[in-house]
Amino acid sequence: MQLRCGQQQQRLRDVRTRAAASALIRSPLPNNARPLKPGTQQERRSMEQLETEKQMCNLISKYTPEYVRSRALETPGAAFAVMARVAHIVTGLGTYFGCLAFDRLTGTEDNTDTVRRRAQQLRETLTELGPSFIKAGQVLANRPDIVREDYMNELCILQDDVPPFPDEQAFAIIQEQLGRPLEAVFSSISEQPVAAASLGQVYKAVLRDTGEEVAVKVQRPGIEPLILRDLYVFRALGSLFNAFSQQRLGCNAELVVDEFGQKLLEELDYMQEARNIEEFGRNFASDPTVKIPWVRRDLCGSKVVVMEWIEGIRCTDIAGIRSSGIDVDE
Repeated sequence: MQLRCGQQQQRLRDVRTRAAASALIRSPLPNNARPLKPGTQQERRSMEQLETEKQMCNLISKYTPEYVRSRALETPGAAFAVMARVAHIVTGLGTYFGCLAFDRLTGTEDNTDTVRRRAQQLRETLTELGPSFIKAGQVLANRPDIVREDYMNELCILQDDVPPFPDEQAFAIIQEQLGRPLEAVFSSISEQPVAAASLGQVYKAVLRDTGEEVAVKVQRPGIEPLILRDLYVFRALGSLFNAFSQQRLGCNAELVVDEFGQKLLEELDYMQEARNIEEFGRNFASDPTVKIPWVRRDLCGSKVVVMEWIEGIRCTDIAGIRSSGIDVDE
């Protein structure tokens, strides 16, 4: 979508340039000046179309620091939950960093077994702390420039191998979102999730009306209040260490948290995800090398997405990609 938006913005600038020229052409001219041909109707239509497309590139996000604060502290009970959450986070991360300090004191911090053990401990700590920390681990797993390989390999497990929540809860959420029994929509659905990640988990199913295989993605129950509490805590810490981060790291900690929070809340909106998938499908409809799954919008909701099931190979599985006949050097 970023590519599409960039192309639209460039076209928008080009058309605006022509429109501005047309406006100058239509302005009052001296008596001895010859009027030039005014802007065409096609230019005006192009301008209107590009303005419309531009709006499609602006995702609606409900994230603001004020919104997060008001939701996280909306009741006395919610404020108490924030304090309990802070204690939980401090205990989890404090234990991990305490172990790192012990390794440094004993001179074993660079030992291969110790590094492997601490990498696994970090993954388990982030998993235990919940969705926001799992998502942060996923982000770090994609940053080989700042995370060493052994840690990155452990964090990659967070992409789709997170402990799932109970299937009974998942099926209840799916049924509630569909507004009808599961058997009325699916002729079969896997008894257990085929993958589980930070915000939800995925089941494989077969549509009753078409016989097509689909992936059913369902959101973890009660996830939004927990994420809002975490974002409030992150923002408070960002404000506290902002001067240090700007001086030592060259970045604004508050802005980093804001961007992380905006993307996280966007990912909680499964209807927006369905719209994004459809937009990508339209963008790459003419490219035979790209396959985008179709979405059953009539079966989607704020907490459930039903899309085409596609077999694939992980982009990190180089051997698997080569064995499939794809030239990785192309």
